[in-house]
Amino acid sequence: MEASVGPVTSLRRERSSVARRPLAHWFWLPVPIAAAYLAAMAVNFDWLVGFVYRNADLASAQVIGQLFGGSPAHRQVVLGQAAWFSTLAFELATRWLPLHRQLWDAVPYAMVLTSAALLAWGAWRVAGRWAAMITGVVIVCASPAALGWLFALNDHSTTWFSMALLAGLLVALYARPGWMSTGATAAAVVAVGAIVGVNVASDLLLVIAGVAPALLAVAVVWWLRPGPASVQAGGWMCATVAVAVFADIAIRALMHHENVIGQPGVNQLGLAHASTLVSNFDLWWQSVMVLGNGNFFGDNLTLTSGLQIICAVLSLVAVVAVVRFALAHVVATAGRSRALDDDADTSQARLAWCVFWGSTVVALSLAFIFSSQPVDLDSTRYIVGILYGPAALLGLMARRGAALRGIVAVGVSIFALTGLVSLIENQTFATSPGITYSSFGQLEQIAYDQRITYGYADYWDAAAITWSTDYRLKVFPVSGCGQNVCAYSLHVISSWYKGRPGQRSFLLGQSPSPAMGKPSATYQIGGIAMYVFPYDVGKYIAP
Repeated sequence: MEASVGPVTSLRRERSSVARRPLAHWFWLPVPIAAAYLAAMAVNFDWLVGFVYRNADLASAQVIGQLFGGSPAHRQVVLGQAAWFSTLAFELATRWLPLHRQLWDAVPYAMVLTSAALLAWGAWRVAGRWAAMITGVVIVCASPAALGWLFALNDHSTTWFSMALLAGLLVALYARPGWMSTGATAAAVVAVGAIVGVNVASDLLLVIAGVAPALLAVAVVWWLRPGPASVQAGGWMCATVAVAVFADIAIRALMHHENVIGQPGVNQLGLAHASTLVSNFDLWWQSVMVLGNGNFFGDNLTLTSGLQIICAVLSLVAVVAVVRFALAHVVATAGRSRALDDDADTSQARLAWCVFWGSTVVALSLAFIFSSQPVDLDSTRYIVGILYGPAALLGLMARRGAALRGIVAVGVSIFALTGLVSLIENQTFATSPGITYSSFGQLEQIAYDQRITYGYADYWDAAAITWSTDYRLKVFPVSGCGQNVCAYSLHVISSWYKGRPGQRSFLLGQSPSPAMGKPSATYQIGGIAMYVFPYDVGKYIAP
């Protein structure tokens, strides 16, 4: 009788294991959806890049990088509200390459994929393979709204990339891989510190969203899990910040030497008035929904908008849930004896991971709500990185039970599917008004017939025309100022408006000032007047 117990029990266990196997595979459902998303991204990549650079704010990065030259005393380069020094430095370092335009187009999305890899690696180290998959899928399957800002060279994309670098370094310092020697650690600290530093000089938001959470993470780990390992990791992170400070000073000095400044009169640290706090909070939760593939506002009820409504709810729930989970993990760690930790290195890395991403979500949210910067849904660009928090923590949070794991798997699958459908349907993200792509060909043909290579247009058209014509037409931004036409106040190089002897030019979208004289011809481009002059009218444009 006893002889039969072993085989029967073994058979039952085997059958039970086979019965559970499909369920285990089902938890990986987001993977094929993410693979389909990446395939759709490859097909639509050129269209997405072209659409992004219809936005003058974003196209100006490539235009200024391409047309930048020397540092004469009379020339000044004025960037945007965020002085994108790191982007300009990268462009100046690479524009000698034969395919630098294609490189500039590809680098922003390469940063997204690298961020996904870094966060997935960190999640794998602290929570396992399945958590790494969840993290990677959430970041890769970005919403159209998130893509619109992530694809930009000169927005806050470098900030989100720097956050991922800091998070990856934190995990490496606490749960150091076997191949990572002291020399490799030092090299990583210098590299990450340098990248973070030049990006801090470009965007002070990185201090709030990355540097401060990293320092808080090492402080909490040292406080709750003191010891030589936590002191060493904290020392390396402090060294990273020191390198970042040096890099910040160096890039600012370089830009000062090159006469490059941010937009004058703009205060990135302005605080909100009490009367705007409610509207800022409204914009915050709407922005979170939009970034979470939940941009259904104003649409008819369809399959896509129905999925977007679900994603809107899921994204808000996920943001709140991961903050609560991170806080609960810190509290639980404080109340647990070190002797109960299964693995000291993994425990410290997990604690640092939770503190970093939980505090990042909170810091970005508070900075948004209490800042004077948010004005409309375009302000979503200030908190794109807030979704990196749920991406990093959902897989770890789901380890608490099979039911929660299933809920996360379903939610992430819906999120990825909605992103895929939106991408296939070419759902657009925020861009700028102006003449249409169909008008660009007409404009370029007229300029070719008239032997014109220089022109002036409204801000929302100038950089987009220059970029889309591959710099065959160099069009500079202007605005009306009384009876005059004036140079625009940001994303300009002052030497653009000096006038070029022997060059013909055109003025698009503005009425000529009396000083410009009478145009030799007038055309209508997409309902906008184009005035052609037999000379360069740049010298008649007021500063």
